[in-house]
Amino acid sequence: TMTAASMVESYQLDSRPMYVLKFPLRVEGTLTKQGAIHKNWLERYFVVRPDFCVEYYESQQSFEAGNKPKGTIVPSGYEVCSDVVAEHRARLTQLAGKMGCHSGDLPPMPPFPEHTLELHHQRRRCYYISAANAATKTKWVEIFQRCVWNNKAYTATDPKSIDAFEIAIGKCRRELGHWSSWDYGGTEQEILLDLVINDLEESMLGDIYLSLKGSLANKLKTRNTLMGKLVAMVTEQVTMTIDRMRAEEHMIQLETKDLLTQNIMAVDITDREMTGQLRDLADDLLIPWIGDNVIPVLPDMIRAFLGKVDGAFAEAKYIFETKVAGLFDTVRADQSTLIEEYQSLISNLNFTYDESHRALDKLTELEETLVGFRLVFNDTQPLNIIHAAQSAVAKVLDNACFTYQNRVTKAINAGARNLFTSRDGEGPVEKLRLKEAMLIANREVLQLFEEDSHLASVQFYKTTFLGIIKPQLLRTIYPVVKPVTDSLNTSIPDSFRQVLYADDLFEALLDGLIERRVDVVLEAFGHRST
Repeated sequence: TMTAASMVESYQLDSRPMYVLKFPLRVEGTLTKQGAIHKNWLERYFVVRPDFCVEYYESQQSFEAGNKPKGTIVPSGYEVCSDVVAEHRARLTQLAGKMGCHSGDLPPMPPFPEHTLELHHQRRRCYYISAANAATKTKWVEIFQRCVWNNKAYTATDPKSIDAFEIAIGKCRRELGHWSSWDYGGTEQEILLDLVINDLEESMLGDIYLSLKGSLANKLKTRNTLMGKLVAMVTEQVTMTIDRMRAEEHMIQLETKDLLTQNIMAVDITDREMTGQLRDLADDLLIPWIGDNVIPVLPDMIRAFLGKVDGAFAEAKYIFETKVAGLFDTVRADQSTLIEEYQSLISNLNFTYDESHRALDKLTELEETLVGFRLVFNDTQPLNIIHAAQSAVAKVLDNACFTYQNRVTKAINAGARNLFTSRDGEGPVEKLRLKEAMLIANREVLQLFEEDSHLASVQFYKTTFLGIIKPQLLRTIYPVVKPVTDSLNTSIPDSFRQVLYADDLFEALLDGLIERRVDVVLEAFGHRST
């Protein structure tokens, strides 16, 4: 049985590198944006970049002419608000409650055009964007949400550094009593700043807010001044922490490499001894909890997913087949186009947002089911899970497209290219060679599509149900487990503490137990992970 992480290495389709990414869910369009300073509304042409940042240009003509954008939105960490006035009022109402004020004291809401959405963040610039009609607004709300979910703004480029940072943030949140998966976004500095400021506001500033005097408007003004000073102070500390972390990172990696090279046997023995002790604890705590709380409900939970997730992959496969069939029909119908021109068509093959949306829409039907899961597992995050499913389907669809491009181009380049130089006399040979390459590539890619869809769906089920079950389990057993792991950590030799941590070993055992239980249910439904 493969773990969710190991499945990534088993995919058969080619994965498009970021540096040649050609908008796998291509979106462009004209919207109206409020200016940051003068607050006037101006039309701008919006383009989603391959990294899911969003650029806006003065016009479509300016974009097509290759001009620089007027600005770039880095959406990681933002919230997409479809009802700007209602959500603005909700935020103020929550603040008013913390300050002991009545919601009737709220200041009047600023006016916005009818079809306005907001990209909101508590401490960064907010963007107000208006669409021409309700349908366009709905489309762009979903587009911006997908950009928020997919955009990564880390300054680090080393995957190990990113993984280490995310693990550290997760551990920090648990120490603060937060068990669900975290959804902060931005640079490392911005994520740390959000974590610290949010916790300070939640744990310390409530009494200060209640002590403020005057009207709600004056209290809000005082609060904004206070937050500005607090953010400046914390930003300075966070910046120093990040700089120190970066300075020490390379040295720690070298020390860890040397340690493992020189002491691999001793580290392995210590690891196994600690894991053995923790396994006894896991048997006492985890297995009974999983038996009481997971095994009775897991089959029904997974059954609720299967049809919709499998249906989305099937629809994505149909979308790919239809697109490729259209290209093949062009080859059959057109007797004059040169092979090089077809190569250009194939190399630019991609899927618009509207085309791919037919498959991704099926997954939004999971929301009601996921909300129901909260009755048992109250850390379930429906929108994040739906996004993860949509990303899995979209990725396989784009990989199929990219693999098809590669196979057809490779077949053509491997052929006698001297046959593809003239329109006179050799047209039929040219078309025959191209059609043969397209048919072979189509058959191969469809087979790989089936295999990768299966792997991607199983990986999605494993990571999803681990994310649903694990927070609730940790919250329940953490008070019992923590003293044991703390004791084991103190027994680790000082020289090994960079590579061994009892909490990590216990979580690995926990993850394995949950994944194996998910495997059992998936196998019963015919979804084997091997």
